[in-house]
Amino acid sequence: MQILEDRVTGLEAKAVEIQATIDRFNEAKGLEKEKQRSITERDELQAEIKPLKESIADLQSKKNAAIATTGKALAEAMSAVMPTGQAYFEITADGEAMIGLINDKRVRVPYHGLSGGEKATFDPALCQALKGTVILSEAAEMDNAHLMDMLNQVGKLNDAQYIFATCHPPKMPADGWKVEVVK
Repeated sequence: MQILEDRVTGLEAKAVEIQATIDRFNEAKGLEKEKQRSITERDELQAEIKPLKESIADLQSKKNAAIATTGKALAEAMSAVMPTGQAYFEITADGEAMIGLINDKRVRVPYHGLSGGEKATFDPALCQALKGTVILSEAAEMDNAHLMDMLNQVGKLNDAQYIFATCHPPKMPADGWKVEVVK
């Protein structure tokens, strides 16, 4: 009789185990249906997103073109005033601004790498390109030749007032410039 009771207990345990397996199977069937529903929903959302992504890409291209045009115009306006080198002004697709000078050796020098003399010509050129009305420039780092070139270049422009401060006045003033020595 003990043997039969042990068998019944074993069969009851086996029945509980089988029922747990059936429950897991039914749960898995429900999860599979949910998975298929989620895949369908994902595909529908991707179909909706595709034209939006294309529209964003088109707008990004237009924005980049506008920024490039503006940067080129700004660099050209700056270069027209600078006695040497050419300015560059670029904004990358991720919005990083890069500004500096392409020197006479055709080397791109970022703004933070410019020498004092290069900054002395670069800064007022940038102000001019940005349509400043009064532009003050510390020009102590400029030699006389570059200072005269700069004075002659900006002297051709009538839309801003320039004040150049330097510890050495130019050897001969450029046309239309007043040299005042302050001690």
